[in-house]
Amino acid sequence: MASNSPPGSSFAFVGNPNDAGEARSHAMREHWKQRRQAKDDKKRRAESARQQARQILPKDAYPAREDGTTSSSSTSGPPSIQLDGIPAQALAGMNRALACGCLDPFDMFPVKLTVQHHKLLHHWLSTYATMMFTQSTASNFNPMRDVWLPLDMSNAASFNAIMAHSAAHLARMQGFSTYEEAFKFKAEAVHIVSQWMSDAALSRSDALIAAVLRLLTFERYWGSEDEWQIHHDGLLRLIEARGGMQSLKENWRLGLPVYLVCLMAKPTWFDSSNQIWDISAPPEASALNPGIASMGGLHRLRSLWLLSFVQDIGTFVANTRGLASLACIQEALLVIKNSREQLNDQSSELEFTRLTCLVGVCVILQGSMPHEQALTPLELFLGERRESWAGSVNGLYSNLCEILEPEKTQYVLNVTYVLSAMSQEAKRGVELCLLRILRQGGMGYDSMADNITPDVLLSSLDGQ
Repeated sequence: MASNSPPGSSFAFVGNPNDAGEARSHAMREHWKQRRQAKDDKKRRAESARQQARQILPKDAYPAREDGTTSSSSTSGPPSIQLDGIPAQALAGMNRALACGCLDPFDMFPVKLTVQHHKLLHHWLSTYATMMFTQSTASNFNPMRDVWLPLDMSNAASFNAIMAHSAAHLARMQGFSTYEEAFKFKAEAVHIVSQWMSDAALSRSDALIAAVLRLLTFERYWGSEDEWQIHHDGLLRLIEARGGMQSLKENWRLGLPVYLVCLMAKPTWFDSSNQIWDISAPPEASALNPGIASMGGLHRLRSLWLLSFVQDIGTFVANTRGLASLACIQEALLVIKNSREQLNDQSSELEFTRLTCLVGVCVILQGSMPHEQALTPLELFLGERRESWAGSVNGLYSNLCEILEPEKTQYVLNVTYVLSAMSQEAKRGVELCLLRILRQGGMGYDSMADNITPDVLLSSLDGQ
């Protein structure tokens, strides 16, 4: 006969009634022993469950077209394989990152997910690692968690557009110069947008505006200025047809980035033709649209702008070609670098001066085409005035204000005002990143302790 006794039990036989007390004592010891063992087992299981965070892994639950794109909504299947190169800590935080998007407990996305979708989604979220995976309080505004992620998960066109952005970024990191896969996702997004525009019920919808915003993002970094201008003009006409920015007051997530894009005339914040006064002025002097002010106002806009500005630094690298061979410009950059190192970065006034000088040089370079010829005036100007700025960051500041036109000088100051309103970590990161890019290949580059690239800076930002 099979025994029903718990494992590890011991038995004692009572042959004498006088031994009843001993029997009770034995029974109680056995009872508490089993109870304590069950409690310990339960505690170990709970501890093990806490340590093993559920990972969202790639899966291929549906047949996909050859390009990996689809515009149908459905629930994706269970995980099947894990992709190489995805950090475990990034996957462990994926559920928390996705919690604010258009998701539910059944893992629903605006498209049917393929393995390729999962790879690009993981890459995109890992690009913004700190904003995606660092636990923060609900009161801290996070531009990725609170704005872009919900918008990108809200409809198929936006999702395909961000897949295109992620595919292009991943291809560049892998050393490819063409982005064929990215353009396939972009084509899918454009196709969906075209269908919506021909539908009277969708032609002025929030989903359409969100999709055009993401197409603008793609063209800004991976496409052409002409394509960006087409989408930008289309967005402005769409907003006007809806009745202006006031029509977005019920959807602040959409209203804030739309307002920021409406301030732009060119697809980079290093171009002085953009309008930045609205977000650079102190709160009491700000000229924010009343509808935008009601959406959370200046702080949220500045956080969104910071994310956009750091992304622009990545594309600005092309404007530094030929810079390493220009001795006076390199010496001026060395003055900025030495200033922050010698003073241990403690003076907020000198920090503002250094940032202004760096932004000023970038604005000059942004308008210099072709680079090899147009850089010469700045190099000659600094050479002629060398005695007035050599070894002095304040002297360099004064000279750059002279070579810049008044409108450009004010624009540079406005950009620096916005940067100065951000966290100390963000300001330090921007300064080091700009120094690294401008001095790349120049004298002293290898001695820089903080070789912060735009991608490293982007992954470390907390959005403040």
